[in-house]
Amino acid sequence: MGIRFRKSFKVAPGIRFTLSNSGASVRAGTRNVGISKGSRGTHVGASIPGTGLSAREKIGKRKTSRSGSRGGLLAILAITGIIIVVALLA
Repeated sequence: MGIRFRKSFKVAPGIRFTLSNSGASVRAGTRNVGISKGSRGTHVGASIPGTGLSAREKIGKRKTSRSGSRGGLLAILAITGIIIVVALLA
């Protein structure tokens, strides 16, 4: 069993800095939608609270050429849209 370490600091409203075994990362955004930059690249993510539904997509340069679709990014945009609609209806 390995030992894990993770410590997160709130730098400013909406900005969080995290230190862990795998390196440091910075996250900007709300609890439900945000973008993060860390040792494994840049990611954008979104979730719907209380449902367990979430999506995360790596963005930026790709090391290999890929002709696949951007379904993950579409899922993130769809979840973000649902969050906005639910917030407007509440």
